[in-house]
Amino acid sequence: MTPIIRIGAIGDISLSSGKTSQSTLLTIDSEIIKKISSYDILIANLECVFYPAGKEKDQDLSTLLIEKDSSFSDFLKIGTSAVSLANNHILDFNNSEGLIHTITLLEQNQIRYFGAGKNIAEAKKPAIYETKEKRIGLIGRMECSFFNPKIIYKMGATENLPGVALLDWNSIQEEINIIKKKYNLDFLILYVHWGVEHIHTTHPFIHKMATNLLKNSDIDIIIGSHAHCIQGIIKTKTKVLCFGLGNFFFYPKTIQNERIFNDIKNSSLSLLIELEIYYLGIGVDTFVLEQNQENKIIFKQKNIKKIKNKIFNKWAKYSQTAFFISILIFKIVTTGKKILKITNNSYYQQKIIQWLINPKLFLQSLKNFFRY
Repeated sequence: MTPIIRIGAIGDISLSSGKTSQSTLLTIDSEIIKKISSYDILIANLECVFYPAGKEKDQDLSTLLIEKDSSFSDFLKIGTSAVSLANNHILDFNNSEGLIHTITLLEQNQIRYFGAGKNIAEAKKPAIYETKEKRIGLIGRMECSFFNPKIIYKMGATENLPGVALLDWNSIQEEINIIKKKYNLDFLILYVHWGVEHIHTTHPFIHKMATNLLKNSDIDIIIGSHAHCIQGIIKTKTKVLCFGLGNFFFYPKTIQNERIFNDIKNSSLSLLIELEIYYLGIGVDTFVLEQNQENKIIFKQKNIKKIKNKIFNKWAKYSQTAFFISILIFKIVTTGKKILKITNNSYYQQKIIQWLINPKLFLQSLKNFFRY
C-alpha cells in the first residue's frame, strides 16, 4: 500500500559556531542524505539561534547556543522542510534579536517554522503543508515544569512581544481541537520541548500528561525534544507518541582550548523516525543515527535490535522507579567524571573555587543534584 505522505523527523540541531573559532565540522553520511531527502516533509528541533554578522555576544557562552550567521549554510546541508523553535535556547542572543534574525534566515530559504514567533499568534500558528489532497499542520510548544520559572515564563510570546509558545496543560487539548478544525487539517503534529535531560526513561509526569493528551485530543503525532538522548515510542493504529529523538547534531559538550569533542556517550545517538501516513493509519519505522568523534552523522551499525527493543518497550513504559533509579545513576556517574577532570578542565576548577567562596552555592548545587 502506498502512503499518502512520508514524513521524516530528526532530533535536536545545534551547531558549535558561536562557541569556537573553528568551523562547525558538520558532515552527514551520503546514505543518510539519501534517506532524509526522500521524505515529503523533514522536521527537526532547531535548538540554537543565529546572530547577525558583525555582532558578538559579550557574556559567558557556556550555556548559550548561538550560531554565527555564516554557519547557516551548514544548517542547510541537513535539508529540513520545517523546524520547531519552541525551546529554551531560541532567545539566547539578545533576547528576541536572535530569534527575529533566525526567522528571517528561515523565511529567506523557504524553511517553515513553528513554536515561536514575532508575537503569540505567530508562535501558536501551525505551519501547514498541502500535499496529495491532505492538509498537515505542525505546531510547537515548550513545557515549563522542568525549567527555572523565573526565566522560562519570560520567554513566552505575548500579543506584542516575540517569544515561544508555552505549553499549558489546562488548555492544550482544546487548543489542538480548535486548530485542527479552524485550519481544516487532516493530520496535526505537536513538537514539544519537555522533560529531563540525558535520561532514557521519561519523567512520570510527562508520560502521564502526554499519553492522556494523545488519547483524549485530536492530535495525531507527538514528538518530544530536550532530553538529548533517545527515549521511548508509543504507537497505536492511528497515533504516535515519541518522547524524545535525541541529538541529530549537537555542539560538543566540552570545548576547551578550541578542541571539539563529545564527552557524554548517549548524547551522540539519535533517532530518525519515518512516519508513513495512510488513509486508515500511520506506519512507523526507526533508524538509529550516531554523531561520531569526527562529528559526522552516520547510521549506527551495532546493537540496533537491542536499542529498538528498548525504544518500544522499556523506555516507553510509565515507571517512577525506573526513572528515579536512572537519574540517580546518571548523576553519580557524571559527577564522578567531573571530579576526575578537575585537574584538566578550568571550568570545573572555577566551580570548586566558587563553592569554597560561597557555601550557599554549594548547597544549592547539592539540592539540584537530588532534584526530580
